[in-house]
Amino acid sequence: MLGLASGLDAARYVGIRDAKIGAISEAPLQGRAVVDASGLAVAPGFIDLHSHGQTPENYRFNASDGVTTALEMELGVAPAPEWYRAREGQALANFGATSGHIPARIAVMHDSGKLLPRDFGE
Repeated sequence: MLGLASGLDAARYVGIRDAKIGAISEAPLQGRAVVDASGLAVAPGFIDLHSHGQTPENYRFNASDGVTTALEMELGVAPAPEWYRAREGQALANFGATSGHIPARIAVMHDSGKLLPRDFGE
């Protein structure tokens, strides 16, 4: 395993407690369940900085790929408070978004587009 921040490049044993990493060791660890991940990379999760799929279905797909945080950083959203309220307690992943120029322009210009401008906001 390669720990980019620490510079560590070595195989380790990982202990999980209460759904969080509880221990990282050079020696084998014992627990209620042991998973042999020999030859595999183990990661606590991945952050997707460019995730347009901010729906329950997409969160399920992301989770199956190991994505723990999905962020809408390109187009952004507007209005952000409503967007966050709609997902609160509903998502399988952590989520977030930027306050987007394009959705704000669509709203201000009363454009008929939903994702991209179609008429007045172009």
